Amino acid sequence: MSRLFLWSLLLAGALAGVARGEHRHALLIGNGKYPKAELVTPPNDIRAIGEALAKRGFVLTQLEDLTAEKMRSAFDAFARSVPTRGTALIYFSGYALPNRN
Repeated sequence: MSRLFLWSLLLAGALAGVARGEHRHALLIGNGKYPKAELVTPPNDIRAIGEALAKRGFVLTQLEDLTAEKMRSAFDAFARSVPTRGTALIYFSGYALPNRN
């Protein structure tokens, strides 16, 4: 292959990556306040994960201590906020059972 052809391929690859903007959205939920126990790590978890994702270009929604109803509403709103063909990530830290507050 000629050098001109190889440089053309490299340039086309570089421009394709720039031209295609990827929408990245992340919903981070940390539930730490429960009636019989309080977890210390969920707020710290979502802050650490959020910082790492923000460095990678994610638009973040960070929420804490949601009831089951508020969590469903957050999921619905998040799903509507992610554009078609966008990258969506959901991260949850807490007990598997929803907060009953």
